Amino acid sequence: MTQEVESRMALKDLVDRYATESDKNNQDYYRNLFRPDVKLKVYMGDKQIMDMV
Repeated sequence: MTQEVESRMALKDLVDRYATESDKNNQDYYRNLFRPDVKLKVYMGDKQIMDMV
C-alpha cells in the first residue's frame, strides 16, 4: 500500500471518529483525536461554542 493511500485512510478514520463523537456531543473525546498542543475552537455558524487550549 502506498504512503498516499495510507495517509488518506488515516484522515478518513480521523474524520469519521470526529463526526461520530460530535454527534454524541462528546467534547472530551476531541482532545484524544488531536496532538497534545492543539488549540481547538468550535463554531456553530458565527458563534464560538467551545475553546479548548
